[in-house]
Amino acid sequence: MRTRGFLALAVVAAVLSLAAAAGAADAEGSAAETVAFVRQGNIWVARVDGTGERRLTDFGVCGGPALSPDGKHAAFHCRGDQDIYPDTGFGQIYLVETAGGEPRRLKFEGVLAAERPAFSPDGKSLVFVGLSEVKKKGKDDEAQIFATMSVSIADIQSGKTRAVLRHKNAMLDAGYIYSHPAFSPTGSGFSGSRAAAMSRVGLR
Repeated sequence: MRTRGFLALAVVAAVLSLAAAAGAADAEGSAAETVAFVRQGNIWVARVDGTGERRLTDFGVCGGPALSPDGKHAAFHCRGDQDIYPDTGFGQIYLVETAGGEPRRLKFEGVLAAERPAFSPDGKSLVFVGLSEVKKKGKDDEAQIFATMSVSIADIQSGKTRAVLRHKNAMLDAGYIYSHPAFSPTGSGFSGSRAAAMSRVGLR
């Protein structure tokens, strides 16, 4: 995908993050009192009453923010000029404390570019859309980008990763195969969109 598609996804991510956090306002814990959103390509957090705005990033083009269950961390993806796959619209996943601090880039086994992170209910794992095995066919404006896309789950601390769904040779200009994965409330499965349809897979 090109930059315009990435920016459009960032706007959608901001709306979805606000809606999800607002829907959790009746739950217990600080996550229910916080929203994460995108403003002009940066990740921000604020209280649900609109106070306490804080910018968490100042680099790249970022999107897809997700709050940890305890509200202490935000995961998101950012794309910079030095990303491994600059022609795909994919970037890298970062983790940062919502109280502020330096974002930390997360590295996952076998995944070189990723987006759309979401926390597990215990806050120890992330599910995300991963990208690998990128190939460019054709030249100049007629070139097409193909890659292996996956929905993967990774342990945040160790980086140990496993692909749950995997699709090889996906033509990225035709649209993403997977998007917006999320764990079920119990952590025993996850849902997401695949070619505009819902998929649900057990994680036992």
